[in-house]
Amino acid sequence: MRSLLLRDFRAYIFFFIGTLIIMVLYSLLVYKVGSPNGLVGFLVVFIPSIVGVVLFVGDNELLMYTAAMPVSRNQLVLAKYLSTYIFGIVMLIVTVIITWYLSGTFENSRIDLMYLISLKGALFSILPISLLVSVSYPFLFRFGISTGTRILMGAFALVYAIGSMIGERLIQSWLSVQRGGIFANAMALFEHAEKSIGAITFYSMMIAMISLLLIGSITLSINWINKKDFN
Repeated sequence: MRSLLLRDFRAYIFFFIGTLIIMVLYSLLVYKVGSPNGLVGFLVVFIPSIVGVVLFVGDNELLMYTAAMPVSRNQLVLAKYLSTYIFGIVMLIVTVIITWYLSGTFENSRIDLMYLISLKGALFSILPISLLVSVSYPFLFRFGISTGTRILMGAFALVYAIGSMIGERLIQSWLSVQRGGIFANAMALFEHAEKSIGAITFYSMMIAMISLLLIGSITLSINWINKKDFN
C-alpha cells in the first residue's frame, strides 16, 4: 500500500505543485480585484475535482500495475482512492490558509473562514470529490482508461454545470442568499437543513451518505478489477 501511495506521489508531484501554484496565483488575483466571492467554491469544488480526474486519467498503466509489483488488486484500488483523498485534503488545508490570509482584508473571507473550519464547511469540502470518486472510479476500473475517461469527464461536466449554473441560482433565489458563489449558497442550504430537521440528524445523514457512497464504490471497484484478465 505504501509503495502505491509513494508511486502516485512521485508520478504527480509536479502536477500537484503546479495546482497549488495556480490556487495561490488565482487567490492573489482575487485579492487584487477585491472580490473574494466564489473563491472558496472554486478552490474546494473545481480544483480538487480536476485533481481527482487527473490522478486517474493520467495513469495509463494503472490497471497493468498489479503485474509489476507484489501488491494485490484490492490494495491497488484502495491506494488509488486514498491517494486521491490525500491530495484533496492537502488542497483543502491550503484553501483554509489562503482564506485565513484574505480574512484580514475582506469581511466575506472572514465569514468563509468560519464556515470552512466548521463541520458543515468540512463536509461540503469533501462532498464534491467524494461524489466524483464514488460515481466515476468504479467505471474506470470496470471499463478501463479509454471508456472510463469519457464517463468520468461527462459526469464531471454535468455535475459542475448543474451545481454552479442551475443549483446555485435556485438556492440563491429560494433562500435569499445575498452573496454569489457555490460555497456561500451551500452554507445557506446546510443551515436551512439544520433548522428543518436538526443539526445532529442532518450531519448524521450527510456522513452516512458519504460513507455508504464510498463503501459501495470501493466494493464495486474491487469486484470489477478482480474479474479482469491482464494476461
